[in-house]
Amino acid sequence: MSQPGPHYQIEIVQFWRGEDANGRPNPLDWVIHIRTSPQKGNTFMIVGDTDSFDLAYVRDTPYDPDLWRGSFVVGTVSADLLQHMEVTLARVPVVRHSQEWNCQTWVWEGIRRLRRKGFNIDVHVNEFSLQTAMVCLLEAWEMGEI
Repeated sequence: MSQPGPHYQIEIVQFWRGEDANGRPNPLDWVIHIRTSPQKGNTFMIVGDTDSFDLAYVRDTPYDPDLWRGSFVVGTVSADLLQHMEVTLARVPVVRHSQEWNCQTWVWEGIRRLRRKGFNIDVHVNEFSLQTAMVCLLEAWEMGEI
């Protein structure tokens, strides 16, 4: 897919979601973030819980640095294609009432769909490498390296 004009990074960003009632950490929240400036960007995210999951799209906003646990660049997108990207991600199914499905599942399916539609997603990123990168980022954050 041709990409004229300015390009923005497509990042997978993970955030801390606290602990459950037993004190165990909840799975990290993953979002697809398009960094449109050094401090802000457009974020695609799943909101709600297992019974009410839905897609939210927030434009031109910073993310909470207190909850941030790492970002991983998976590709780039032209400013001219941001609207097409929004439409493409809006078509990624949201699954409710399933304990096996969450925001991380949606993010991976979103990245796969973008790649299939011709967006510039790194060909070396697969589900396993993305999960590994995100775990390594969390460890780096916990060690104070990022």
